[in-house]
Amino acid sequence: MGLALLDYKGAGDTNGDNTDETFYIRARTDTVRTTISDAITETGYYSFSIQADTGYQLGLGTLTWDSARGGTSNERGFFLWADLSVGGAFIKLLEETTPNDTSTQTRDDPTQQSVILSAYGDVDSITFRYYALADATGKTMDAANYKLTGDVVSVAVPEPSSTALLGLGGLALILRRRR
Repeated sequence: MGLALLDYKGAGDTNGDNTDETFYIRARTDTVRTTISDAITETGYYSFSIQADTGYQLGLGTLTWDSARGGTSNERGFFLWADLSVGGAFIKLLEETTPNDTSTQTRDDPTQQSVILSAYGDVDSITFRYYALADATGKTMDAANYKLTGDVVSVAVPEPSSTALLGLGGLALILRRRR
């Protein structure tokens, strides 16, 4: 699986104070959140979705991205959840709740994260949610360079004329049985 289904990169700084000029998506805590139950009751997450065109499915491979603290203090973490079908239930894919050392996992030295998704099979769509965790309000977790690999798989969809012929054939059988 080598096709990039998503390759999200950007340029520029989100708040003007970063010297590495890399675009980061930021999840901020508006309340203290140290567990997933704290996080999912709040709206401090961001999400993004990928959906296959009609007649195709996504053969998921691996999702990778860079993750970092948004500031200099420690005690940060995140949860990554996914919904593998429209309107389905979200499942936890990855959890990083260990407090970060203040000298690592900054924007200048992010940690590359990775989740293998191939075990979930082919899906019509997938929605990811990234929840930030922190021991105080106003702290952030940043992410950049999302890349989802996999395949776009063609799904056998019968032609409308074939479906109509099958329907007429079934109707003929029903009528024949009645006689």
